[in-house]
Amino acid sequence: MYFDERPKTRLEDFFNREKELQLFRESIISGNPLILLVGLRRAGKTSLLYTGLNTLNVRSIVLDMRRFEERPAVSRIEFLEVLSDSISAIIDRARGLRDYLKKVKGIEVMGARIELEWSKKRRLSITSLLEKLDEWASSSGERIVLAFDEAQILSKLRGINILPTLAYCYDRLRNITIVLTGSEVGLLYRFLRLEEPRAPLYGRHYTEVRLENLDYERSLEFLRIGFAQLGIEPPDDVLRYAVERLDGVLGWLTEFGLTAKQHGCTHKAVDATLEKGAALALHEFENFLSMRGAASRRYRMAAELMAQTTANWIKLKRYLQAMEGRTISDNTIYNIINSLANSGFIRRVDDGYEVADPVLRYALLARHHRRV
Repeated sequence: MYFDERPKTRLEDFFNREKELQLFRESIISGNPLILLVGLRRAGKTSLLYTGLNTLNVRSIVLDMRRFEERPAVSRIEFLEVLSDSISAIIDRARGLRDYLKKVKGIEVMGARIELEWSKKRRLSITSLLEKLDEWASSSGERIVLAFDEAQILSKLRGINILPTLAYCYDRLRNITIVLTGSEVGLLYRFLRLEEPRAPLYGRHYTEVRLENLDYERSLEFLRIGFAQLGIEPPDDVLRYAVERLDGVLGWLTEFGLTAKQHGCTHKAVDATLEKGAALALHEFENFLSMRGAASRRYRMAAELMAQTTANWIKLKRYLQAMEGRTISDNTIYNIINSLANSGFIRRVDDGYEVADPVLRYALLARHHRRV
């Protein structure tokens, strides 16, 4: 079913990403060591990840970093717990893997679960762990996919420098493919430092699979098929209204379908989707602002301007200076735009920048209008 808010895992539930899915699958089959799966929030990255993995004969270890999205930092212990949970999820189905993992210092195998330790006496080497996974995959004639969902959050990791480990895995472990997904694309690339000569991953080739929002016609097609699956014949004007307001974001189109299923396919269902989604989108944005300290007010005003109109840096500078009644440096304006873009809240268009998510745009406009 298309109208399911959970990430898709089956090919028949996965809509119109054949090109991206084929590239993802072929990259794994050919043994590419590093794949970046990127796109704006709610574009369907996690669905593509799980659907792609489920159509291939590969073992996958998926670390969902989204649980730390609202945290300023991720401790070493917390990261090891996620890694332990993810490996434990496959250990029962991977014959002989326990025997390989038992050889790694800092790992305790207990039936269908492993525990990872980081004490003075039994300090785990993540590199050694990956080496044993690679050895097991080689002996079993298999490939392992090690995936980090929303991998830019790894930049918050404290006590472990993960980039040298990923570089070692890339260079030496031939049976492991690393997949990194990210909705804050700029932050992901900045964390990886792929273009910095002294960085661990510098010069490594990678495959980028990028998901764009659906265009107008594909958005209509998605909704029509989704309603047909429910046995509902929706009014065409309502579908077009939904596409115009939700702007091709697969997650919000799905949310509209679920709302219409419960309350009827009407214009009100579109408006209800905007209202419901606004709270979530605004919460995500406020979480971003909470890490900006005293500068958060400027970021909020910048986003509200870009929700109203397309703005380049000159227009933004004039607006902020008028609002604050003082001069603001070019470097400050650049940092505001760069941070908002890297975090996926705004996107570049021909004449400048605009808020990328139509629901966040709606929420920011509503709040601005209430204030003025």
